Amino acid sequence: MYAVGLISTVSPAMAITLAALAARAVTSTVITVLMGINGADRDPEDPSEVKDCYQNWETCKASNIQLVFYRGKKGDDILVKCLLNGAEATLPVPTTSYPYYKWSDFRRFYTDRCNRVK
Repeated sequence: MYAVGLISTVSPAMAITLAALAARAVTSTVITVLMGINGADRDPEDPSEVKDCYQNWETCKASNIQLVFYRGKKGDDILVKCLLNGAEATLPVPTTSYPYYKWSDFRRFYTDRCNRVK
């Protein structure tokens, strides 16, 4: 079971949209690995390194994943920021301005990732 909330606010400088996913631990764990949040998708060479790659306490029963979208008024590229349990999280999407990712890069990266799974 999960819930997705969408909140839109408009400030004089930019429009901000927040998409939040609140889910059971099993669901958020899978999404965290699929999206590679905070390196959860890494595949260690040495089995003893598994403890360093995936930290299951980050996706507890009360966990949430938030994607915050920022758009300037001048038609600038939309920026995306990912939060895991309210803290800035890293994604495997290439960026030069962490914690922000261009929407076009974000979409291309995850579209390619989903197409490889098919």
